[in-house]
Amino acid sequence: MATPSLTDIIDPLQAQGHAFATAHLAACYANGWGVDHSFAEARRLCELAVARGDVKIAPVNLQRFNAYIQQHCPLLGQRVVLRGLNTAALNGTRGTAVDFGFSERNPETGNWLTASGRYTVRLDGPEGRLVKVRAANVEEEEDDWTGGAGGGGGGGKKKGAGKKGRGRK
Repeated sequence: MATPSLTDIIDPLQAQGHAFATAHLAACYANGWGVDHSFAEARRLCELAVARGDVKIAPVNLQRFNAYIQQHCPLLGQRVVLRGLNTAALNGTRGTAVDFGFSERNPETGNWLTASGRYTVRLDGPEGRLVKVRAANVEEEEDDWTGGAGGGGGGGKKKGAGKKGRGRK
């Protein structure tokens, strides 16, 4: 019989509403311990732990996760446009950056490799297709597209992209 993972133990407790377990599951997502690394899920679970009454771990971690998000993936939750992809059909496509995570660590330091970071973008359209793309291929969508109707017109980064408090909510 296989040894249960940390998330196998914590997840049922979190599902029962335990704030402490919810905060620890958030840490699992933030660090990629037994689950795929996910800033969005880490933040969501931390917010849930705070709402469930955790006053020790979750508030501190939530502040730290939000700082990491500002540093590594400031477009998380924002409207974006995809640029510079090898798949030409996706260039100019718009959607919402719904998650960000790293997939590889430096074997010597254990730190996440910046180049392995990917946004998960939910593309516009009825099927809401999810694609993972490097941060370099994601730009904040402009509010005023002047480059023509439809498809891939307009363009470029909105001035101040990535600054706190900018963009749509």
